[in-house]
This record gives sequence, structure tokens and C-alpha cells, in this order.
Amino acid sequence: MTGRSPPTIWVDVEDLFDFRRHSKRPSGIQRVAFAISRELRMQGDPGAVRFLRHELDTSAFIEVAWRDVEALFSELAEAPVQPPVPPPTRAVAAATHLPHTPPQHRPNKLRRLYLPLLSRLPRTIRAPLSRATWHQIQALLELRQALAVIGRCVRPARPPPPPLITPRVSSRDVMATPPATRPASIAVEPGDVLLVLGAPWFDTDYAGRQRSFADKGGRVGLLLHDIIPLRRPEWFEQSLTRRFARWFATTLPEAHLLFTVSQSTARDVRRYAQATGLSIPYRICVPPIGSDFGPDGAAQPTLPAPVTGPYVLFVSTIEVRKNHALLVRVWRRMLDEMAAEQVPSLVFVGKIGWLVGDLIQQLRNTAWLGGKIILIESATDSELARLYRGCLFTLFPSLYEGWGLPVSESLGFGKPCLAADNSSLPEAGGPLARYFDADSVDSAYQMIRATLANPAGLEEWERRVQREFKPTPWRATAQAILAAIDAEESQPALRRAAADAALPG
Repeated sequence: MTGRSPPTIWVDVEDLFDFRRHSKRPSGIQRVAFAISRELRMQGDPGAVRFLRHELDTSAFIEVAWRDVEALFSELAEAPVQPPVPPPTRAVAAATHLPHTPPQHRPNKLRRLYLPLLSRLPRTIRAPLSRATWHQIQALLELRQALAVIGRCVRPARPPPPPLITPRVSSRDVMATPPATRPASIAVEPGDVLLVLGAPWFDTDYAGRQRSFADKGGRVGLLLHDIIPLRRPEWFEQSLTRRFARWFATTLPEAHLLFTVSQSTARDVRRYAQATGLSIPYRICVPPIGSDFGPDGAAQPTLPAPVTGPYVLFVSTIEVRKNHALLVRVWRRMLDEMAAEQVPSLVFVGKIGWLVGDLIQQLRNTAWLGGKIILIESATDSELARLYRGCLFTLFPSLYEGWGLPVSESLGFGKPCLAADNSSLPEAGGPLARYFDADSVDSAYQMIRATLANPAGLEEWERRVQREFKPTPWRATAQAILAAIDAEESQPALRRAAADAALPG
């Protein structure tokens, strides 16, 4: 590197902006990608870490200012989803144990006419017709959302709404900009690095962007959060699985560095590649994943929690893989065997995802187990921090994970966590979490019931977590990535033998 400036690390943040178009709050992947990006910017040489987005109709990239990335994530994490309305607020509804239902599930005139008619039909007809109607409504909502996105792309002349970011960085606005004032594509210098920290597999020709970058002498590094659509396709829509498979098969051979968030995911990648004949001729690096909540995670400790009364917390998008159904069955069993006042509330924090229409309908049919299950779809980071601090303990019964950020977040807040014993979750929780079989209702029930029945033991467990848990700073994650980039530049011939030797199991 003598005689030239350090290479520029270009961090691709397009998926964060794409995610904002259809989601109100960041998921675990967006949190991890943003936290690493922030620390890379602080740890790297001044000006050596920069950020980019995708040019709309070419394989080129456009630079975006960090302030715009930071502003967008702040809006995702903290801004109110809707303007304030007269009480009761979501927090008041939760405090009175009224289940929060998403706007699309609230009664309207059509439902008031439809439901009485449906109730008159025989049960053998009513049940399948109700399910069919539910899925049609969900399909229409998805179609409306897709058409809205398409409309923004094919009608560039239409005046856009007030932007969340500086207009010059929006790739979706580029084609509406006069050519003379469009942002120029970035200039790639030999040795520069394209670093992909998020989940840009929505771009089915991402390999073309990688090749374009590499053709100019650049290198490409990918961070894989998981390959669950390939390992467990039954939990996803088929179109998503096909898109992910295409992205995976075309992007990995074009990369120069590969990072994974866990040893479990690294093993998955290697095994899948071996089974399918996909070549991965480079070392897989597994950096330590940060566990601190974020820059404002410890703020506002005196504010009340959004839920009153004793409760247990589960932070996750509601989708079939996350296994909310198991906890519903556990809580139903506890309510059958215990007095209702002895059963704490179960708080779900996360948006409603896919393949859970039947579960949501079952919860509605039982008035969310008489109010014992509470859904908070769009908690801000400040609300989420208060929910962590106020809970008895947390649960994470997922059937498969790439990492398990809510497990380490829980421990970071000093709260015990009962988690599933599969995939990467024992890595995320270590010896301070406790584990059960996510395929067994009885295993989960016995552990949850025993924890609730022993308040003194739970207090001691919490004290142990607070005493022994050593949070991993995101600084350590960024430093490990930077070290791997430096090592790859000085020793570009790290081949499969080195990878196999470095990868346990």
C-alpha cells in the first residue's frame, strides 16, 4: 500500500432505503448493518469509509452522505408511525390488557355486513370461507403495496411526497432528475472494497453490480446473516425462496471476502455449497456480533413501560419460523391449569409477517387469550428499551436463526432469556441463557412454568446476568471486519484449505 492512499470501503446501504418503503421499524438485519456501518465510519481512516446506493437502470453506484443514512435509521427507530391521536394510545390499550390489532384488522362497514352473513352458514362452510377471505384480504394489501412501489418507479414526473432524505441520494428519483444535475456514479479505485452488510437480495442481478465493481480493480465483501430460505424453505413464500437462491448462487462466486454472523451460519454456508457444488474459494470470517442496544438504548430510564403488570417479552416479527404458536399453546395451557391472575401477560413486539394468518385469526377468536397476549407492532427503540427493562424475562422460541439478536439484547439489558436450543441461539445466549426444545410444547411449558414458580430463583438468575454478562461492543465487530479486509489485501490467496481449517465442525 506504499505510495497510495488507503483503499476506500464503500458500504452498500440500498437495502436500508428499500426496507423503509414497506416497513415501519427496522428488523434485526437492519439494526446489525447500521450499527456496523456507524462503527466502521468511526474506526476507519477519515474519508476511507463511504456509503452508496444503486443507480436505477445500470449496475453503477451513487454515493450517499452518512447524515442521510443516519437520519433514515433514526426515523425508522424513533419517529411516531402515526401522528398523535386523542387517548387511548397504544400504551394505554396495553396497560388495560386490550389487545392491539393492526389497522387492516379493525372492523369497517364491509365487515359489519359480512360477519353476520358468515355466521349464518354451516361451520363446514364458514371456516374455509373465512380463511379464504382472510388470505384474499392479505393478498390485496400486498398488491396495493406493490402497485404503490411500481407507481413511484414508472411515474417519475409525479411530484414526490416530502422526502425522508436528501433528494440527491434517492436512486428512485435519479431518473426524474435532469441529466446535468444527476449524481455521478462513484469512481472505483484499484483495491477499493464494496462491503455488503444488509440483505440486498431483492436485487436479482446483484452479481452484475459486483462484477462491475471488481472490473475496476475493486474487491467485494459480503456479510451473510443466514441462509434459512435455502435450509428451511417451508417457512417462506416460494417466490422469496427462488429469489434468494438465485442471489446466493450468483453473488457468492463473485465475492472476495465472506463474513457470517455466527459459526452456525458459516457451517450452513459451507455445507450448502458442498452439497450444491458451489465454489467458495476464500476464508469465511466470523466477527463477534455486538450486543449493545444502540446509542440511545440506555436513555430515559425513568419513563414508564408501555405495559403494566407482570409480563414476559418476545421481540420478533410474527412469522411461522419464529414459533409464536408454541407460546400461544403454552399460555393457553397455563390459563387452563392456573388462576388467571397468576399468569403474566405475554407481550409480542414486532410486525405481523407472513404465513401466520391462521394464528392471528385464532388469537382474535379468543380475544387474544382474554387479553393475556398483547401485540405491540411498532414500538420505537425507546419503548422497546422500557419493555426490556420492565419484563420478568424474555422468550425466544425460534425454530431456526442465523444469530438471535433479541437474545443478546435481553442479556444486555440484564434480563434472563429462555431460548430455543437450535442453530445459532446457544452462540447468542451463551451460558447465561437457558434453552428448551422449540419443537416441544411440553419442554417449553415445563421450563416457563418452573421459572414463574420460583421468583427467588429468577431474581438470582437476573443478578447473575447483570453481574456476568460482558457486552460485545459494535466497535469489536467493525475492527474484526477491517482486520479481515487488510488481511485479504496482503494475502489474497487465502483459499479453501485455510477456510476449512478455520471453520469448526
